[in-house]
Amino acid sequence: MYNQQLKYDIKFDWGLNGLYNLSKNSDIIIIIDVLSFSTCVDIALNNGGIIFPFDETCGDINKYALDNSAVIANKDRQAGSFSLSPGSMMNIKNGDRVILPSPNGSSLSLKSNCSQTICGCLRNAVSIAGFLNEGNYRIGIIAAGEKWNDGSIRYCIEDYIGAGSIISNINGKKSPEASLAEITYKNLTDSVYNIIKCSCSGLELEDRGFINDVELACRENTSSAVPLLFENKYYKNIK
Repeated sequence: MYNQQLKYDIKFDWGLNGLYNLSKNSDIIIIIDVLSFSTCVDIALNNGGIIFPFDETCGDINKYALDNSAVIANKDRQAGSFSLSPGSMMNIKNGDRVILPSPNGSSLSLKSNCSQTICGCLRNAVSIAGFLNEGNYRIGIIAAGEKWNDGSIRYCIEDYIGAGSIISNINGKKSPEASLAEITYKNLTDSVYNIIKCSCSGLELEDRGFINDVELACRENTSSAVPLLFENKYYKNIK
């Protein structure tokens, strides 16, 4: 498919097809999965941890953990262990190595063919933009979304808002798609937290007893992390 955003410095798209589309003509890809992969990565890295994205292409997860001297996070937010609950990542200590299974953020991270891949969220939007503004990059921003039962993408406003937050702080010529995400973010008439907690994703987490994860995810620009993927794992601020 013809990439109509090719002539712009900053581009925006959704999910796996969007990733494939933008990776071809981007120097840096930013993966945004606010609830909750990207927020988990940010909190873990700020505490000194290292995160290994994982999906079915990595093979057997137990062998993968053994080979990388890492522990496996629970993908179902099980209490008492590292999981896709951002709250669980508050307990990570310096040097902890954690495998984080995720059908969205992890899968997209591992399928990125770009020379640099960054994991972005609301917490680190300004830090990421500062890193990007230091260079003359062609940037592709990918909102992960969720998946319906048939595997098709479910568009999620938290990822769109997260994308807009980062885009609003980046210098460069923005595609109409990227500009609309920026405008949406800048023109929110309520707090980011209030909007996201009332969204489909927010209400689902509240029903499951994880409203604190939404609050953690909505702490805008509280992080200095620029999570960069290197050899299939996320480190903090590796250039």
